[in-house]
Amino acid sequence: MKFNNEEEFRQWVAAELPKHLGQRWTVLHGKNVSDIVLCRDDDTQPLILFVEVKYHKTSHGRIGFGNASGKGYQTEILLKRPFYLERYLRWLVTDQDSEQCLFFTKRRRAEQLCW
Repeated sequence: MKFNNEEEFRQWVAAELPKHLGQRWTVLHGKNVSDIVLCRDDDTQPLILFVEVKYHKTSHGRIGFGNASGKGYQTEILLKRPFYLERYLRWLVTDQDSEQCLFFTKRRRAEQLCW
């Protein structure tokens, strides 16, 4: 599936996630805290995960972080590496010419996804 930009991809991911995660998960889609917030509704082990979505366009030749000056929330996360976000933040990365995604579950570990 092809997308014109990161926002289209983000919206598609937010719509697809509930189909794959099951009933115990709530998917919140917005730009206030993170691109996507996943909440596991479990009485004994509730969990919240933050998902940042990145989309590579060949015409740009890069994946952008932060604003045009390279400043912002995502850039600060990558540079300052707060422990909480190291543990509970995930990155979902894809390329406009690929039908697969990389889902980074830990800083150096990625799983390929294909929906």
